[in-house]
Amino acid sequence: MALGIRAARETARKSGRQLLVLPGDDEADLLQAFDLAARGVLDGLILFPTTKLVEQRALKVSESGRTVVATNLPRRTRLPVVELDLRSVGRLAASHLWSLGHRSVMTAGPSSGGEDARFSSFVAEWTRLGGTVTPHLTGRGTAEDGLRAGRAVAAEVGRRGVTAVFAFTDDFAVGVIAGLADAGLDVPGDVSVIGCDNAPLGQFLRPALTTIDPDNAGLMDQAVRLVVELLDGGPTRRRRHKIAATLTVRDSTRPVC
Repeated sequence: MALGIRAARETARKSGRQLLVLPGDDEADLLQAFDLAARGVLDGLILFPTTKLVEQRALKVSESGRTVVATNLPRRTRLPVVELDLRSVGRLAASHLWSLGHRSVMTAGPSSGGEDARFSSFVAEWTRLGGTVTPHLTGRGTAEDGLRAGRAVAAEVGRRGVTAVFAFTDDFAVGVIAGLADAGLDVPGDVSVIGCDNAPLGQFLRPALTTIDPDNAGLMDQAVRLVVELLDGGPTRRRRHKIAATLTVRDSTRPVC
């Protein structure tokens, strides 16, 4: 997300506007920023996913005439939202693995919130291509949960002929790779693994992690542009603006031999 914040600051600088990007992890700071916006000190606010209380306060600031844009807010809201198209995540992962010749795959990761959209879109695309998905492995999304999942995947390699895993977070993917290694399996020689988030750590793993990039820089750039457009009197009918994910291919996936 740091890359996204840098992109937002650069776009704001070029626009000549005073914009504040709020990380959303300190409610007191957020409420203070709303006070500044209400008094006209700030031109616009960009919110990361946040609590219902902060969202309600943001709505009041918006209704007072100030411009507020939210990012990746999962619930319905009257605020304009710029968000990752979560369904593009699953489609990209499925298309990549299918193009490499994989036909027996497993999905692994959290089974709540946005991750559900990643799962459902993966399954929908995989089914459309003609494949079937073996049972999903769940967890909280941590590397530790991924480690346990990797060991479970190892058992399915012999039982079901699994050749690939789509992990819903890069942290989970790291654990899956470790669990497979503990079982004596090579990535990507025996099992290909693809993660999601494009976390910085992924490029330094061995093998370097193939992943889905949520394009945080593009999302934040679009959020700033939307704020500027609204400040300049632009149209407000379209309330949700979606940013497509992209595929970053590294070394943890390869064609089936």
